[in-house]
Amino acid sequence: MIRNRIIQWILLLLFVLFAGNFAASQNSTISGTDEIMSQIAQVKDLLDSWHGERKVLDEAKEKLDKILAADPKNYHALKELSRYHIKHGYMYNVNRRNGRTIYSAGQYQPGTLERAEKTIKSALQINPDYAEGYVLLGYIYTQQARFKEANDALTRAESIGADDPWLHLNWAELFIALGDKEKATARYQIILQNGTKDKQALLSAYSYLLDDCKNQKKYEQAEDLYKSICKLDPTNAWAKGNYADFLRSELGRIDEAIIQAREALSISNYGVGRRILALCLYAKWADLIINQKQPENQAQQYYNEAFRLFPDLNFVMAYEGSRTNGKSLATMLVSKGISVDARVEDGFNALIIASNTGQIDSVRHLLSLGANLNSETKKGWTPLLCAAVSGHQEIVKILLDRGADTSQRVENMDAATLAERRGRIDIANLIRQHTKASPNKRRDN
Repeated sequence: MIRNRIIQWILLLLFVLFAGNFAASQNSTISGTDEIMSQIAQVKDLLDSWHGERKVLDEAKEKLDKILAADPKNYHALKELSRYHIKHGYMYNVNRRNGRTIYSAGQYQPGTLERAEKTIKSALQINPDYAEGYVLLGYIYTQQARFKEANDALTRAESIGADDPWLHLNWAELFIALGDKEKATARYQIILQNGTKDKQALLSAYSYLLDDCKNQKKYEQAEDLYKSICKLDPTNAWAKGNYADFLRSELGRIDEAIIQAREALSISNYGVGRRILALCLYAKWADLIINQKQPENQAQQYYNEAFRLFPDLNFVMAYEGSRTNGKSLATMLVSKGISVDARVEDGFNALIIASNTGQIDSVRHLLSLGANLNSETKKGWTPLLCAAVSGHQEIVKILLDRGADTSQRVENMDAATLAERRGRIDIANLIRQHTKASPNKRRDN
């Protein structure tokens, strides 16, 4: 009897211990799940904060490896892993063509988007109703120019009921690639109207609207957007650097541009930032001497610092000398012995760029400095051919009056034919009438 009772007590004790351990293990699992979701949130914040720093991606990957080792089927973690692949393989943006539409898309290391697609599809196999997964898949397909599949993925996310500003951003990216600017703008406006707290989503919306304002030369609104972006993301060196470039190139406010460029480099000493500051300093140097009549030795410090940061004076002449507000700089560079016809790698020079972009005052100024009317890029583009194909009639007139060669061709077409192909019959007729009136007139500078 006593023996049976002892056995019963032992069994009861074992049951209690087992139950306690089971409950503890359950509590540990719940606690572990909470910890995993906390770690995923940290990874998301890291990826959101990335501005090109390798160490940020390395830290995110280390965390993701641990999370997925503990929970291989965590579809939230797989989504962040897909985002990691995209950011890790991103190199720069390029312009692509879809029919008549030119749109911007990422250039990635080979295999990047394929890895990202495979990873997010794994997440969707685990949870077929994971709306955020379809949102990201839509973005990947747009980057791959698989527009029908992108539309289907985003439609699926919307049908599930995605409450995600990136749904609207990715729709906007798709609409831009499809050439539907009106629908794209509407999606960006939704993000601003909804008042999302997602900083990266807001930055993307601001950036699109900023580019639109700049294209329409609405510079006051553009500056307000730059300020909003810098306030929203004060540690983003690229934002401050781009603002500095805008202040210099579009508004001519060089002193303010120098301040913003220095602030950008104090955050991150990146190559483009150094070039932006250098261009600001070159502009300051030229302005002090040409416009403010300062002695050259007093302005030399700006030139010296600029040259240390970015010594490629051919680039400076070609791109900065072609701008309307770059006339003083072009003059000073010529005085330094830099050729007004200095070329960059593809053979473009200041006159060809100014003719292509419609910078009438710059064209006149460069010609006054002795620029060669008939210089060619590596592919044969001349100032006249560029002005004709771009529809800049006033520049075509200037070049013709100075004696530009109308017989030069690119892709077996002369300037008149190029203009005609673009629907600019007025420019084509102007060139042909000039050629007929003075068939032998040609003057190389």
